[in-house]
Amino acid sequence: DSDWARPFQLVDKDRAFEAAIGRLKRHTRRYTGIEPEVWITEWGFKLGSRHAGEEVTEDRVAAFLPRAYVLAEAAGVQALCWFSMHDAVDGPYGLIDRTGRKRPAFKAYAAMNRLIGGHTLSRRLSEEGHRTRGLQAYLLTQGPRKLIMAWQADNRAQSLTLDDDWAVSGVFGVD
Repeated sequence: DSDWARPFQLVDKDRAFEAAIGRLKRHTRRYTGIEPEVWITEWGFKLGSRHAGEEVTEDRVAAFLPRAYVLAEAAGVQALCWFSMHDAVDGPYGLIDRTGRKRPAFKAYAAMNRLIGGHTLSRRLSEEGHRTRGLQAYLLTQGPRKLIMAWQADNRAQSLTLDDDWAVSGVFGVD
């Protein structure tokens, strides 16, 4: 529901990313009869800008980055490319700043690849009706290995109850 999009409605009332991708796919199928592949070639957040009413900081981008990849996978996006590797003429979007310093987002990207690279998104564990608030949790698998990626979308204490046959072997976090 942005000025540039009106009069078109791009997302549902909850403004979920998944809704935007779903609407795009349905619209394309309706008018072309083709199931589209969605490739997102420039995803990122400009440092110092505003997002959801708050300043975009280096730590916030680091927290958003792995979520963006999981949400894109859940929405059926074929590829999501981060914009950009290093700061350039477009401003402070990079994983690396102009001096060559690796930002927290670079470290989050590396950790994400190390921890969940090779895994496949199996299913959503959190409530489907709450796509943009509350606890968000997804199950990823690689052969017999299971991994849960979870985050709190609105900074409120939440818990995730696992089946009794699950055992936690490690917890990795981004503050």
